[in-house]
Amino acid sequence: MGAVLLLLWAGWAYAIPRTELRVETVYHHSYSGNFIQCRVTNEGTLAFSGLEIELSVWNDTLLVEQQSWRPGALAAHQSVKLPSLVYHEPSAFDYQLLLTIRFSDGNGLHELRWASDHPL
Repeated sequence: MGAVLLLLWAGWAYAIPRTELRVETVYHHSYSGNFIQCRVTNEGTLAFSGLEIELSVWNDTLLVEQQSWRPGALAAHQSVKLPSLVYHEPSAFDYQLLLTIRFSDGNGLHELRWASDHPL
């Protein structure tokens, strides 16, 4: 039974063509500034090409900081850690993080958008 489960998991993790993307963000603040760290992981079995990532920080309708990165290709089961996005604004305000990811895989072009559902 254990061998069957292992084969099913290995097929899912490495053989069945699929696109799966994981994004991890961490927000830090201090008196000298605020910064956001971001890591993008390709957890699927298809490689990405043309990977573009854009992070922007908003205070209501005011764009505080925005930065884009173009890591290019990302193989299956690999990740890329982006340089920190630093902005110097008061920590007392509420900020919203917007993330846009564009990439191409065996299924075509994709554009994913995510916004933090709570203030930073």
